[in-house]
Amino acid sequence: MADPRDYFALLGMPRRAVLDPAELKRRYHDATRETHPDVVLSSAQVTTDSAEINAAYRCLLQPSTRLRQLLLLVAPDQVAQLKGGQIPSAFIDIFSALAGAVQAADGVIAKKKAATSALSRALLASEEMLARESLEAAGLTVAAQRASLESDALPAIDAALSADTINPDAATAKIAEAFRAFGFLDKWQAQVRGKLLELFEAGG
Repeated sequence: MADPRDYFALLGMPRRAVLDPAELKRRYHDATRETHPDVVLSSAQVTTDSAEINAAYRCLLQPSTRLRQLLLLVAPDQVAQLKGGQIPSAFIDIFSALAGAVQAADGVIAKKKAATSALSRALLASEEMLARESLEAAGLTVAAQRASLESDALPAIDAALSADTINPDAATAKIAEAFRAFGFLDKWQAQVRGKLLELFEAGG
């Protein structure tokens, strides 16, 4: 595997799971100004650098992509092994609630699409409201779990990174575990948003 681009170094940020968003934004703007055509004479170089700086900022802004970047830098051979995997045991209840909410929403969506009159659609209003509330509740639970993961797991990773001379594998394991967890939660958040939109648009 080719050496990955170090987005942390590109924006002058430390290799950490926790980054100050305001400082990251400041470094991004500074780097963007340095590649402005008024500063750099080669327009081809400006295009390349600007695209890379934008990619670095987007990557480091979100915990999931930031963790992937960290893993690429500290243990690139493990990244390919992170696809899929079992749902963490702590997330089983969340997954069950989400699956139930999605199933209920799918039922309402099918009924709305099959409805042939305004009256038949109106009769589905209470069922649709319940389905929407279930999806929103599941979404809030996912968001709360994600916030908890961000506040607990990311500092623990940084502590392990600081002590990686003692046990270098500990930091890698924590990064991989958190990366997987964020992957599930991000996917579920997107699923809730998509299903709410589908519920709104069905039979419109």
